[in-house]
Amino acid sequence: MGTYCWMGIRATIFDRLLLYVTALVVVLCSCAPALTRKELEQRYGLQAPAVLKYGAVDRLRSGQTWRVFVAAEDPDGDMDAVVFRVYQPGTGWYPAHFKKLREAASRSFSGYFFLNTPGFWTYDMWGLQVALTIEIRDKAGHRSDVITLPLQFVGKKIKQPVPEGFTEEDVRSLGPIMIDFVAEDDSVDDQNNSTP
Repeated sequence: MGTYCWMGIRATIFDRLLLYVTALVVVLCSCAPALTRKELEQRYGLQAPAVLKYGAVDRLRSGQTWRVFVAAEDPDGDMDAVVFRVYQPGTGWYPAHFKKLREAASRSFSGYFFLNTPGFWTYDMWGLQVALTIEIRDKAGHRSDVITLPLQFVGKKIKQPVPEGFTEEDVRSLGPIMIDFVAEDDSVDDQNNSTP
């Protein structure tokens, strides 16, 4: 019995020691200093990303997938993410979607992002107007200019031709915009109710 108690006490001491060491490692690792803006610019470069061209239809039927064409470049080759936000008058801003870019797209990309809209059988979106804002961020903390694209929901299906300035080579998907719409009478956490 004495051996059993001794092992139980020893295991408890070992468990506590392991817990304290783990906590110490977590604290020390989380206290690592973040790089300053100057250090980030030395590592990644001074140039900000730039949106070269963009386009999308401004009317759509509820249930259609909205294709938003964007071409952008960063001479430093450190584009990191595209930030999408949707503003709905009377409701406010939907939570932002950060689309991480692949390494191959860090210098330049061209194509379309797609946003699925609720079907007319789910929500009656007819007449609803929203605005999509797009901003590109790089690893040094630089940001592109914010672009805004309006969208109004109408009662008929709309064709979505490739926007002027884009070629058929630009017709490739860059991924989804993960923002869910809700009807005006449903609630959205409104962090900022100012217009874009």
